[in-house]
Amino acid sequence: MQNNDCVDKSVNFVENYMQKLFYFCLRKTGNGEDAADLTQDIVLNVLTALQSGQKIENFSAWVWQIARNRYARWADRKHRLRASMTGVDITEYELEEEGANPAEQILHAEQLSLMRRELAFVRSEYRNLLVAYYLENRSAREIAASLDLSVAAVQQRLHRARILLKEGMDMAREF
Repeated sequence: MQNNDCVDKSVNFVENYMQKLFYFCLRKTGNGEDAADLTQDIVLNVLTALQSGQKIENFSAWVWQIARNRYARWADRKHRLRASMTGVDITEYELEEEGANPAEQILHAEQLSLMRRELAFVRSEYRNLLVAYYLENRSAREIAASLDLSVAAVQQRLHRARILLKEGMDMAREF
């Protein structure tokens, strides 16, 4: 009987919570890949607990508490990783201000601030490429030579990096 209860709760969980958990993670992480990884971690924890036969009073509250706890661990790990990184401090770079209109300057400053913040969340390999290409004005050929990669590989990684940065900035604007 307990095995059937576990199966019923697992089916209920998959049918009613998987998509909601993914969107919760996407909203929290701001990145599709991180959201998918975090969702998998939450699902693994929920299913493992269900298989262990743990008695659950309020299933929905229990699932969301696991989700919040796993996100807190993920965010803490991400924060410690960022703090220990010995990469480029992107706040050192000055970008040219555009537009003489004060409103345009304020908007531009906000966009730069958002870009710098989101750039900190991009993986270091992508961030280093973006910094080298856009802020240090190095060509794809120069970057490829310094990293011992093909120019096509550098261009492909720059493309992915721009997509990740844009996703993060768009997600931040929504919230």
